Amino acid sequence: MQFEQHVFRRNIVSESSFLAAEADMRLERTADKRKNESAASPEERTRYREVIEALIADGSYGELVAIHIDMSHRQHSMAGPVGSKRFLPWHRAFLLKLEQKMRERDATVSIPYWDWTQNRGIPDWMAGFMPKVGLPDGT
Repeated sequence: MQFEQHVFRRNIVSESSFLAAEADMRLERTADKRKNESAASPEERTRYREVIEALIADGSYGELVAIHIDMSHRQHSMAGPVGSKRFLPWHRAFLLKLEQKMRERDATVSIPYWDWTQNRGIPDWMAGFMPKVGLPDGT
């Protein structure tokens, strides 16, 4: 995972345009599998939580969290033209990587979306789901 993590970080920083195009193509292919959270059945909601818990248990989720909190690649910087162009493609690629890990466990699971213009808060079925995530460095 160390090599893959390094390559993932480098790609997100230096090739965000390519990743955005690749992410758009992948999203197009998975669009039929994405669901508004309000349309997810109780079974789909349970499978989503179980997959996230499994990724936490095997350390995969913590590795992704570590990548996300590493500010050296400045994915959250909105300063200047580069920063404002980096945020969305970086996160699109990041979520695709998460979803790929999720589907390795259960091919039917995807990351749900919700319409923030209709529901400004975290959906009720997700609000209480706050598992503890360990990072690769033990924190």
